[in-house]
Amino acid sequence: MDNVVRRRRCAVPGCEDRVSVRHRFPINDEKTFNSWVLIVDHPHFSHLTPREIYNSYLVCHRHFSEDSIVVGTKRGLKVGAIPTLFLPTKPVKTKPETEPRNQPNEDNRDGEAEEEKPNIAALVSHIILDHNYCLP
Repeated sequence: MDNVVRRRRCAVPGCEDRVSVRHRFPINDEKTFNSWVLIVDHPHFSHLTPREIYNSYLVCHRHFSEDSIVVGTKRGLKVGAIPTLFLPTKPVKTKPETEPRNQPNEDNRDGEAEEEKPNIAALVSHIILDHNYCLP
């Protein structure tokens, strides 16, 4: 654990807030701790133990809604509070293609022309414009 350095920045990827109060991951509440880890989704978390995450990473105050905050206490958060604001958006994952594109067909190795794909311009020309209210 000597190689783990305490981060002063917020653990939420993309968060640039450097002035808000920061909160440690709730290591004594396993369910809430796991929720934080999943929600924050930091790339290094998969390689760390819960203790290392607790000792090294913080989440800033701005990621918690007002109903999660206890005013006038040192802890600052209600038990079970989960960060829900200004979180990173995850890119939509697309399914990998089942067949690689532009690969010659095994039956078509003698140089025959590949089956022609439909011309999109020809297909679009058949669209009925009867209900297009944008036209003059």
